Amino acid sequence: MDHETRTTEARRFFLQQFVGFSMIPEDHVQEIYAKALLICAKGDGVLHDDERAWVRGYFASTGAPDHVLALIETYQGDDDINDVLALDERTARMAARNIVFDALRVCAADDELSSRERDTIFGVGVKMGLTHREVEQVEAAYRVYTAALENKMTVLFPHEAPPF
Repeated sequence: MDHETRTTEARRFFLQQFVGFSMIPEDHVQEIYAKALLICAKGDGVLHDDERAWVRGYFASTGAPDHVLALIETYQGDDDINDVLALDERTARMAARNIVFDALRVCAADDELSSRERDTIFGVGVKMGLTHREVEQVEAAYRVYTAALENKMTVLFPHEAPPF
């Protein structure tokens, strides 16, 4: 298998298994998604290094193109979310729940999901067409997900996590 085929297969596998996407999103969709996550992460007024690193790692693991990774490195999260979402309203509506879920993960990457970040995420979710209740449901799924990850680590590594 050549490198390009292997990379495409890896991207498809990751996106299907860990995100639930059946296809690789177009580049402009990845840019909108990344910007939305970084805007949410800056909801407390500061885009922390850990939050940017989470977004960079997430997109790098999906095999995002270099220009998307470069955008993540330099984007300050200062755009109005309405302007970003207007670039592709259909995608924003379709990806709304995923964006909210991943924004919660990004904002917690610095070990704190602040109330201002949470408020920003809820506002972004509503602007993408979700109700407040639907955003709460996504938040509940995020909490179940993080608890399951913690439980997994406890069960698989009851004494200590491996050093690798």
